[in-house]
Amino acid sequence: MAPSTKKRGRDDEDDGPAPSGPATKAKRAERKKRQEEVAKAEDLGLEPPARKQQRTIENTREKDVTTVEAGDEEIELDEGDDEFAAHFARRREPKVLLTTCYKPSGIMYAFLSEMLETLPCAEYYKRQGFPLKKIVKFASNRDFTDLIVFNEDRKGINGLLLVHLPDGPTAHFKISNLVLGRDIK
Repeated sequence: MAPSTKKRGRDDEDDGPAPSGPATKAKRAERKKRQEEVAKAEDLGLEPPARKQQRTIENTREKDVTTVEAGDEEIELDEGDDEFAAHFARRREPKVLLTTCYKPSGIMYAFLSEMLETLPCAEYYKRQGFPLKKIVKFASNRDFTDLIVFNEDRKGINGLLLVHLPDGPTAHFKISNLVLGRDIK
């Protein structure tokens, strides 16, 4: 079977002749008039007449009064009073204390060395049997911004506790299927 040379679109055999009504003729006349005006302007070295602005969803949308404009004085004052303003303005350099559960295994130390490479502002302190409340107080007194406690069960790392100092928030994350960098091939 030979490939068809017919273009996609209207099939003249099925639908009859192309539409030609008063609206179509008016559009054609407008288009022709516009083309003549553009050609005349180019011949005279002038700018062609401005085109009508196309109606789109974007330019017909009503302005939302809840959006915030850049440089709004009231919003800037509110952001200055925000409790996280110092954090987002980076007025305080992040400093992270890493520690582990009470008796970490060898795999925990390998993981900690990778975490210390990943987090340049982190320091590791041995847990030495101290309760978490004392560690939080210790870290706050030494100007740490965050505390990360890694937990393990049956020689497998299974979670981490992230505490933002001094007042929180605190989050617990579950770790599963941990693969160290040295084991990736």
